[in-house]
Amino acid sequence: EDGALAADAQSAQALDEVAATSGAKAMDITLVAETQARELSLPQNQIVVPSASEEQKVPLLSAQTPREPSERDAAEVPSIMRDAPIVQFGAFEIIATEEDREVKVEVLRVGNLSSSAEVAFRTVDGTAMAGAVYQETSGICHFAPGEDSASILVPLIDDDEWRTTQEFYVELVPNSLRDAQLGPCLRRTKIVVIDNDTFPTNAYQDEIRDGVQHSQDLHAIEFGVSDQGLVMEFLKFLWRSPLIWRDSLKTAMVDFCHSLFLVLKLILNVVLVDHVLKETRASETVLTVDLVIIVACSVVPFGVLHYFDYHKTFWKVRGYSRTLIQTSLVSKFLDFKPGVRSAVNHGGIIMAITRDAVQIIDKGFMSAFKLAHSVTNVAMLMMYQFLASFLLGATMNTTCIIAMLVYPMLLFVFVKLRRETTTRHLKEMRRRQDEFVDSVDALVQNLELVKAYSESDHFMRQFDAGLRDFNKIGGDTARVLLN
Repeated sequence: EDGALAADAQSAQALDEVAATSGAKAMDITLVAETQARELSLPQNQIVVPSASEEQKVPLLSAQTPREPSERDAAEVPSIMRDAPIVQFGAFEIIATEEDREVKVEVLRVGNLSSSAEVAFRTVDGTAMAGAVYQETSGICHFAPGEDSASILVPLIDDDEWRTTQEFYVELVPNSLRDAQLGPCLRRTKIVVIDNDTFPTNAYQDEIRDGVQHSQDLHAIEFGVSDQGLVMEFLKFLWRSPLIWRDSLKTAMVDFCHSLFLVLKLILNVVLVDHVLKETRASETVLTVDLVIIVACSVVPFGVLHYFDYHKTFWKVRGYSRTLIQTSLVSKFLDFKPGVRSAVNHGGIIMAITRDAVQIIDKGFMSAFKLAHSVTNVAMLMMYQFLASFLLGATMNTTCIIAMLVYPMLLFVFVKLRRETTTRHLKEMRRRQDEFVDSVDALVQNLELVKAYSESDHFMRQFDAGLRDFNKIGGDTARVLLN
């Protein structure tokens, strides 16, 4: 306190000295400078007091006589403060369902409503595309004198194709204003469209919704529909995409050519063994020509098929199908309400995207091509038995034909009998894997708490026990699949 009093005394003494040497004007300059510094929030040590010699060169503003506004100041006033009314949307986001058939968007006018006004609008694609989710719409909103709102109707397309939650936008066109101005915000509104169809199709809509609604365990949902029927609907869902359908046809054609090449190789082998190598009366030139023809018929189709097999890796059947499922999962997760999103298991989302989406394509969708290829091979082998008897003079092997018919049936019966056991082990392995990922996710989310309370040993014991259980069920599942 004594130091503060001494500082105040020194300040007062300094001001007296300035007033004595520079007169009353120096004191006025100091007070005006301090006032301006406070208005500009400048530190006290940055106040610059002009000397008496500079006093005539520095024009000062008097706080008691405010300056009249000039034309330049009027030009710098933001447009929002002028007389023209503001037009903007009434909401930042509008949620609609596909079955609403149309969505109503409100445009508000605020300010001077004494005259008429108009503004143009247009729809803009987001994740939702015009022609698939909604109908492209544009036009002009007219406001009569005294009218403070107008409505825009955007038609929605209600079809039977499942899509994830998608969005598009409606925006006001800036250069279309008449007697109005755009507000600083709400120049664009987002339309969120919730699809009312069931994944993968609506064929089992009631059964799927009832199964999800009454199930207490997401790992054991019973839909009450046949697995074969559900797989067929899933294939239909993927083949609705023109890109997947086109590349699927190309893949099927290449597989069919492989089956034809299989028959060709069998015929060439029979010709080589029974007719070329056993031929003793033909000249060496004839034999050489025959061998060259056989080699060419083997190498050329092999090279052509290898070319197409290589380019199959660039087709979009596997990659685009997997991307479609994975992006749909992520999009649905992002559209959850915050409370629902926080309740969803993060480990389950991770495994659904990285494991389940991959398996449903690689071991589900792509297996359809393998199955079709195998059936085609059996049909081609049977056709070869008939062709060999007519073209090559070989005796038709009835035992071989019977075996080709019976063996697939026996395999089908065996798989059908083992289906319940195999499915149970696969589900249990996935459940243990989900729990394992959940434990790792819990550690990452609560790492600081684990360290703060010295629970690292306890967590490691639980982690080790869960890892042993997962490895055990993994080994059991591998033995079931092997048998």
